[in-house]
Amino acid sequence: MNYLMVFVFGGLGGISRYSLSLMLQGNVFPFSTLIVNLLGCFLLVIVNEYLSLKWKLPKAIIVGIGTGFIGAFTTFSAFSMEFMQLYKAGEVALALTYIGASLIGSMIVINLAYWLVHHALNKKGGNV
Repeated sequence: MNYLMVFVFGGLGGISRYSLSLMLQGNVFPFSTLIVNLLGCFLLVIVNEYLSLKWKLPKAIIVGIGTGFIGAFTTFSAFSMEFMQLYKAGEVALALTYIGASLIGSMIVINLAYWLVHHALNKKGGNV
C-alpha cells in the first residue's frame, strides 16, 4: 500500500512543482526552486508532526504525502544544478546568496512550522 500511495502522491507532487515553476519563472535568480524547496520543508513538518499526531492518519497516507508528494515536489537536483549554472556564469555572489537563502530559509521555515504545529496542538489540549 505504501508504494501505491507514494506513486499517486508523487505524481501529484511533480505536477504541482511543475505548475508552480511555470507561474514563478524568473530571469536570473531561481526563485521557483527556492520557494518550492522552502514550502516543502514547511509542509514536511506539518505532515510528520500535525497530521500524524492530531489526525492519526494511516502510515501509508503519511508516507504517500511525505515521501511521494513532498519528495516529488521538492528538488535538490535542480537546486544543485541552478547553483552551478549561476557559479559558472560568473554570478558568484548570486550563487552564494542562493545557497544561503536555501539553507537559512529552510531552517527558518522548519522552526516556524514546528512552532505552529506545537502551538496549535497545545492550544487545543493536545499533548506533544
